Amino acid sequence: MTRAADFLPHDWRDALLLGRIQTADGPTPVLLRSGRIFDISQFAPTTADALAREGLAEAAGEDLGAVEDLHVGS
Repeated sequence: MTRAADFLPHDWRDALLLGRIQTADGPTPVLLRSGRIFDISQFAPTTADALAREGLAEAAGEDLGAVEDLHVGS
């Protein structure tokens, strides 16, 4: 199984990144901030909506854990 962090830019620990992951509820917009993944679906239901809203950088959401713990693949 591959770590999700292997697909991120080398400076991901210092970056604020917007993405989408598949959860039990379907595709979910997330922010990667300070090495942690936050579900921001309550702030915006899609990544397009998140980009269109003000305050994205400060958007609160459920902490889904450390990016180092997220794996991709089956």
